[in-house]
Amino acid sequence: VELYYDGVKKFETRSDGLQVDGTVRLPADNSKLLLGAGLDLEIFHDGSNSIIDDTGTGALIVRSSDFLVRAPASAEVIADFHHNGAVELSYDNVQKFATSNGGIIVAGSVEASGNLSLADNGKAKFGTSDDLEIFHQSSDSSAVIKNTNDTGFLRILSGDSDSSGILLKNRDDDVTYLRAK
Repeated sequence: VELYYDGVKKFETRSDGLQVDGTVRLPADNSKLLLGAGLDLEIFHDGSNSIIDDTGTGALIVRSSDFLVRAPASAEVIADFHHNGAVELSYDNVQKFATSNGGIIVAGSVEASGNLSLADNGKAKFGTSDDLEIFHQSSDSSAVIKNTNDTGFLRILSGDSDSSGILLKNRDDDVTYLRAK
């Protein structure tokens, strides 16, 4: 069966289903495009939100070599997923977080509500040249703060009031090895 509008074929039934040449319109809010034997994949607009709803038992799988999430009517990228590559997340079209073959890259501040946990010998490195390291050395169970810059100093600074200073204490906090003001 073929249907024409103004002399142009718009709809055709075929042995493998049907073909629509043109726009398919569901003009009422909450009108749903239902797919699957159980009609458990729904695509619709509820008047405020556009929704893809997988109501079945399986996963909703999106396959693509590159997958972009963009702001509406804009080239502003929110998220970019690259096949065998990075995942990039942006805020106001500025990339803030990305995965790489070496781990993650963060542009900007990091606010954490929990701990930063590193494995033995894993290092927190600071500075453009990674010249300050804080780590746990597993070979002798040492906690290490290391300045790797041969020309700089490792400085520990504290406030200048009478109640401030620097204390070097044991782990139980009951023996003071060094007290400096």
